[in-house]
Amino acid sequence: MRLVVDSPAVQHLEQTWPEFRRDPCHLRFGLASNGVSPYGVKSSSHSTWPVVLTNYNVPPWLASKKGFLLLALIIPGPKKVRDIDIYLEPLVEELQQL
Repeated sequence: MRLVVDSPAVQHLEQTWPEFRRDPCHLRFGLASNGVSPYGVKSSSHSTWPVVLTNYNVPPWLASKKGFLLLALIIPGPKKVRDIDIYLEPLVEELQQL
C-alpha cells in the first residue's frame, strides 16, 4: 500500500457509500502523533507530543506538502502521554462542527 486511498478500509468505505467521496463537505483527515524529546537528550524526563493532521481530500502528491499539513496541537508533559484521548477530544469536537 503506497497511499491511504489504496487501503482496504477506504475502498470498503467508497464501495459502501459512493456518495461520500463525491460530496465536497466530507473531509478525510489522517492523524499522526509521535513523542519527541525537545532538547535532544534521551535521558530527559520531559517529552513533547505533536499531533499533525493530513488532509486526504487533496491529490496524494500534495497531502504531505508543507501547506497541507496542520499542526493541530502540541501535548507537553513530563513523561509519555498515556491518555491522549483527553487531549484529542476538543480537536474531534471542532472537526465535527466543520
